[in-house]
Amino acid sequence: MEWTTLASLSFLSVAFASDDTVERFPIGYWYGPPVEHTSEKTYAEIAAAHFNLALPQGTGPHLPEQNVGMLDVAASNRIRCIVADDRLSPDLLKQPDGLAILDKIVSTYESHPAFWGYFIKDEPSSKVFDDLADLLDALADRDPDHPGFINLFPNYATPVQLGIRGYEEYVERYMQVVQPEILSYDHYHFLKNGDRPGFFENLRLIREKAEKYAVPFWAILLCVTHGPYRDLTEAELRWEVFHSLAYGAQGILYFTYWTPPSDKKWHWRNGIISWDGQQTAHYAHVQRINAVIETLGPTLMSLLSTGIYHSGRVPENAEELSEGTAIYRAQGGDLTFGFFEDSEEQEWVLVVNSNYRKEVRATLSIVETVDQVDELDKNTGRMRPLPIGNTGDEPVLQLMLAPVDGRLLRIGNAVPVDVKEIPVRRRF
Repeated sequence: MEWTTLASLSFLSVAFASDDTVERFPIGYWYGPPVEHTSEKTYAEIAAAHFNLALPQGTGPHLPEQNVGMLDVAASNRIRCIVADDRLSPDLLKQPDGLAILDKIVSTYESHPAFWGYFIKDEPSSKVFDDLADLLDALADRDPDHPGFINLFPNYATPVQLGIRGYEEYVERYMQVVQPEILSYDHYHFLKNGDRPGFFENLRLIREKAEKYAVPFWAILLCVTHGPYRDLTEAELRWEVFHSLAYGAQGILYFTYWTPPSDKKWHWRNGIISWDGQQTAHYAHVQRINAVIETLGPTLMSLLSTGIYHSGRVPENAEELSEGTAIYRAQGGDLTFGFFEDSEEQEWVLVVNSNYRKEVRATLSIVETVDQVDELDKNTGRMRPLPIGNTGDEPVLQLMLAPVDGRLLRIGNAVPVDVKEIPVRRRF
């Protein structure tokens, strides 16, 4: 098992400057404030909801002077930015002066402290993968510290959208040809007439491809009401986030931050911020959720995802919790277990209540060799020991989990360790 310090991969986190003592877990959004709302006040509000990564403004045009204005106010609030520039198209290099234009784009942004990377393409067809690979290569030659950002279709996209017959083939070809620094995808689960199937299957496949190609993955999750998608509760937002974290996501983004203008097709409403700039109920929802990610995130970034299991109702093609793991049986409800390992080969597990309506009192059977279980408290950010009980002839943990609550546990270390002492490392 090979570990690489995050310091050598700083572009993958959103640490703002050399004085950041803890790596920040990327928390971002899709469809940011329109250009005319670019201001210190707007980006202070973004930071107050614990966002640290801004994607492009919701409306264009995306011109250099407007992007630099966004970077300036983002910098004041310690937010990094993925910038869209109207000059930067996937087929740029096919233009006679494409490389000269690319040089100008790079020189505009590369030295700005708030700049994270270049927005390249959302939901590309496989037919443009070769163009995307050439563009990323050219960018890396000129600016190796700032990656290009591309986001993939979900697994319910049609073959026509994918440009290829199957979804796994689509993701595999993307990883082989484009070779991105980060694997990002979106999946919107909550429909007005029920829950869309395939959420866990999509997570499983993305996790496997990220592991195979040794890159982190980011998940873009539903927030805004539009078209066939319902208005989400806070518990449903937590359901998307905590399951993505359990599967090993190293970045969480919400679709959308700013609500797009309503139209006859999508009828947009109830993003995090309304079209006229007012906070919706979702602002407080994501503020609370993001505060938890902000607390758990530095530790999660230091861990290597080693397995994912379910108990109770097991999703299709997912693995059921069984012997062979430190927690091998669970009772009390539908649970998801994301297992991780740190650089000292210490085992961790993120336990998630998969029910977004009911709290769960879970009884977890643990192997006899475990002599201590500690929890990273999501409110204080400190480790605290949990009592190990006994039912019959086996040691057990009793956990109360609110609807879609997640609790991050460290298994088997009898010596209390402050989380701040854990080396910040990850495999890449």
